Amino acid sequence: MNSVDLAEKTKITQQTISKKTNKAIAQDMSVIEIDKKRYAFSCTNGRYDYEQIPDVITVEAKKTTENTKYLSFTVEKRKEAELRLAMVQEYEKRGDMSYTTFIEMLPRRFKSLRFSERQFMRWVKLVRECPANETPLVYLVDKRGVRTKQKGVTEDMGKMIEKMILEKPHRKAKRIYEYLSKEFDDLPSYETVRKWLAAWKSKEFLVYAFAKNPDKAKGMYKPAGGSMSEAINFCNEVWELDATPADVICSDGKRYVLSAAIDVYSRRVIVVVEESANYTTLAKVMRKGIKRFGVPENVKIDNGKDYTSNNFAYTCSRLKINQILCPPYSGEYKPHIERFFGTLSRELFEELDGYIGHSVSDREALQSQQMFSDKLESIRMWRERYKDGNEFAKRFASKKENAGLNVGIPLSKAELQLWIDKWIVMYENRRHSSLKMSPMSRWNREFSASRKVEDERMLDILLGISTTRSIRKKGIEWHGVTYWSEIFGDMVGQKVWVLSDDDLSKIYVYDLDMQYVCTGVNPEYENVSRASFLQANKKWSKKLHKTIKALEELRAEAPERMMERINGEVGVDLRSDIQKEATPVQLESAEMLAVEAESMKPKVEAEVLPSGRPQFTQVFDRFVWDLEHDRVDKSTEKMKTKYEQIWHMAEKEYERRKCS
Repeated sequence: MNSVDLAEKTKITQQTISKKTNKAIAQDMSVIEIDKKRYAFSCTNGRYDYEQIPDVITVEAKKTTENTKYLSFTVEKRKEAELRLAMVQEYEKRGDMSYTTFIEMLPRRFKSLRFSERQFMRWVKLVRECPANETPLVYLVDKRGVRTKQKGVTEDMGKMIEKMILEKPHRKAKRIYEYLSKEFDDLPSYETVRKWLAAWKSKEFLVYAFAKNPDKAKGMYKPAGGSMSEAINFCNEVWELDATPADVICSDGKRYVLSAAIDVYSRRVIVVVEESANYTTLAKVMRKGIKRFGVPENVKIDNGKDYTSNNFAYTCSRLKINQILCPPYSGEYKPHIERFFGTLSRELFEELDGYIGHSVSDREALQSQQMFSDKLESIRMWRERYKDGNEFAKRFASKKENAGLNVGIPLSKAELQLWIDKWIVMYENRRHSSLKMSPMSRWNREFSASRKVEDERMLDILLGISTTRSIRKKGIEWHGVTYWSEIFGDMVGQKVWVLSDDDLSKIYVYDLDMQYVCTGVNPEYENVSRASFLQANKKWSKKLHKTIKALEELRAEAPERMMERINGEVGVDLRSDIQKEATPVQLESAEMLAVEAESMKPKVEAEVLPSGRPQFTQVFDRFVWDLEHDRVDKSTEKMKTKYEQIWHMAEKEYERRKCS
């Protein structure tokens, strides 16, 4: 229609239409708007023709989610989508016109669109396949450069991520994303999950830190409520007891354990080097400490087996020492002994031959300090020492993790103990940063009278292993050793307390009121150490258990090997012959069969299968039922191998019933 027709239709003047048209041309547009309706125009021979653009978004369509998304785009993108739709509608009216001719005859208003034939045909397809309740404009809008809303991590995904990261705190985001992809179909991008995980770690930093390293997290984040020694007012009021592996390896190839006690008030300390942390080692620490400092009033201990054992409880009871049990994995309740171990390791062990680092990473750092050629030379040196019969080289160089680790021939156990004792003398006589004086000065200035055990023999008894035993007619048997005293003859059947020291040949017998009775002896074990005897017995028991287990395995394999050997010698498979000999004899009647089965009476576990098999009290009945109902399954096969003779009897009964 021309401008006259448009003016008549819209009830406005031609002059107004001309102004709107000129304004649109100035803005490089080919569309004008009158009363919220849009009209496309084109110029032919100096005359403008106008055509109304249909409003394709219906009221029903506007209610859909997709159309709401369309309305969120910018005005420019919506105008471009509407122009695309109008062009597709023109194409659908073309008749027999080819694509090339159609493009050549397009009105001027479509010239602003940039597209290829392939792209245009895609627009046509989108319009044709558009659902009836939606507008095609949703699919024709250009979404390039528009930031769409990313899928986020759902609540269920978040819970799974938290579980995986708390189970294994060092698990990587890539691995977590792989596990999520197996559990969830509608998964956000990897970058979204990675950012969510980073945000969670930042927000829940305390939980994440405790999951990675509880001890380190407690040291970093737990509020320090003052000093743990502020309430300690005198020497021997509280000792802290603990044990830790030494960061040095000794000449016998062993890494020994340091068992120690520290007086919290003065910071004086006792250290004992032993092969393992057990009650015997703990008794040596207590003996050494009581001789040097006196008897403590309280001891702080953790949940280690040596500290919570009955032997240590009896010892504390006899010496009237109160035990203070610290919570598990709470080194902050024994900070003084923990700090001492760190100081000892840094100042002494790092200077000794045989130092292997405080951790695996330290050991790797020591190894990486050497050039490759130095490592080869170190390996050659260890091999030469090994050939010369050096025991340490034999034990140390045989381990792969020590390859190339250049350490000198280290100290023996006794030498390590001597070095530690000498270093402790220096430690106790120098200024302590927390005390503002040396531990020895604090001890001498503030020392008050402490309980002492002057008789060393009595101290050995008080610290020795103890138990209750009943006196038998041959005496008292303990740890595989029998002790006798003439007094036992009148005390057979009585229960007594048995105390001991390190002398295996003697025990000290007390009644239940802890009144001394007598000393039991066994002269055969004179001058034998009880600790070494128990340790040897422990090793022997382990070796014996291992030997018995190996022997049982060999015995189980022996019949099979013997069968294979005989078959190889005679060239005949004896298994089939043996099985033939094992088949049951023919029975004459079903009555004899039932009597035979009843006499055996092997019981079967009550079982109800989904197939409806009833419960049976006899294997014979179960087998017959399975054969009659064709229910011979895996469980039946398993029982058949166990009760082979009854199976043959059930087969015969089944055949008899079938024939009858």
